Amino acid sequence: MYHIANDPRAKKSAALIAKSVLALSQETPADRLAIASIQRASSVSRSTFYRLFDTPVDVLLWQIDQLFDKFARQVPQKKTRKDILFSFFYAIMEHADLLVALEKCNRLDALAQCHQRYFQQMGSLFGIPTNHADGGQEYLIDIMSYLLPVAISTWIHRGQSDTPEEVYRYFWQSLRTIAKLDSL
Repeated sequence: MYHIANDPRAKKSAALIAKSVLALSQETPADRLAIASIQRASSVSRSTFYRLFDTPVDVLLWQIDQLFDKFARQVPQKKTRKDILFSFFYAIMEHADLLVALEKCNRLDALAQCHQRYFQQMGSLFGIPTNHADGGQEYLIDIMSYLLPVAISTWIHRGQSDTPEEVYRYFWQSLRTIAKLDSL
């Protein structure tokens, strides 16, 4: 968990810690980072770290939450679904270091969890009904949410060379192929 108060000092300390965790995660997975290393790299005290975060992985989770929050607030409602998806892939792929850090400690599921939390807001942008209480809606939300970490994991393992447009194309090709399996 993270506990960032809505004051400038806490936000600045959290940002310093986040920057340090990302830098240190290039060598060591976040789930193996020592708080002392983060403290030295960030110049933030140990007590401040624990006031804001429980673990180094929580720092990454906070950053993903911030990314989703920023995207959800900035997406104009007048764009097409395709434009929104491109914007989304661009927004998350710009943070490749964060995605790689999450992948190294097997926490890409954080993308799915954020997607699930924001589905009410983001799903409506895509024209997906979000107010159904039936089981089918629950499956839809979970399946759509977990496609994201799978796509990002593949992108990482392919060397992050695919553009957002290519990822978008592969994403929809895969969904169309899966849909065709139903007719077999």
